[in-house]
Amino acid sequence: MTIYDLIARPAGWHPSAPIKLRQKFLGEYSSWYHYSTARHLSKSTPTFMSNSERLASSPCPDMSVELLSKELADAWKSMGLQLAKECDLENNMFLDTLLESLVLIQEKREIQATVAAMCRSLHPLISSDCDVDISFSDPALPFSIFVSCPAPHAKYSVERLAEGIIHEALHLQLSLFEKAEPLVMYNSDDSLIYSPWKGERRTLQGLVHGIYVFGNLREFWSHVVKRRPQNVEFGRARVRAIEAELFGVTHIVNYSGLTSSGRRLASSFL
Repeated sequence: MTIYDLIARPAGWHPSAPIKLRQKFLGEYSSWYHYSTARHLSKSTPTFMSNSERLASSPCPDMSVELLSKELADAWKSMGLQLAKECDLENNMFLDTLLESLVLIQEKREIQATVAAMCRSLHPLISSDCDVDISFSDPALPFSIFVSCPAPHAKYSVERLAEGIIHEALHLQLSLFEKAEPLVMYNSDDSLIYSPWKGERRTLQGLVHGIYVFGNLREFWSHVVKRRPQNVEFGRARVRAIEAELFGVTHIVNYSGLTSSGRRLASSFL
């Protein structure tokens, strides 16, 4: 098993591979267990959701719901991201939804291993539209994800939160993989290409990330549909939508800007 198995086929890696990837590029035990977004950004003491110790018995026991100081939260606000406060999370019963989402993610062992290995600090966001989910991650924050905080009793809240968590964990995983092997040639023509997920033109690298994330999500929801009747309606709808979107980017395999690894990923996922 090598780290290249992480791009060989959707959810085709051994569950130990994400931790090995993390250790290879981001150090061993101490850097993971002492990590928080606040420490990484400003060397400040992190604050966590008061009852987030409940996560210790979840499928992702190392995950924490981290709350940022007003100063750090305001910096994200300038990017259009509104971080939830603890009162928002309590009103939305966020932790209950999160725990259910992690149980759902556990259905696909490989995907759960990625989430457990990549997501140390989770930051809930408030979306301006309760029907629109938002999420964010940045390779400069290697173990942090930002995901929408579902409205109370919102339809499919568990499934939607699970997808947001998986989405950002996969971005972080692929960003780490790129430290070993670039997927695009950065000295190539970096013309923008239409992305069916963003509805706008994106870089070749952004499109490869989209193929990786949604190809794995298609595999995840296809698996869930077979095993969890309570999630069938949402899962089937997501599989259909993702398949249509991936069909719209099959032309990417012909782009000269892909490295051999990038072409291998695109070909196997499409």
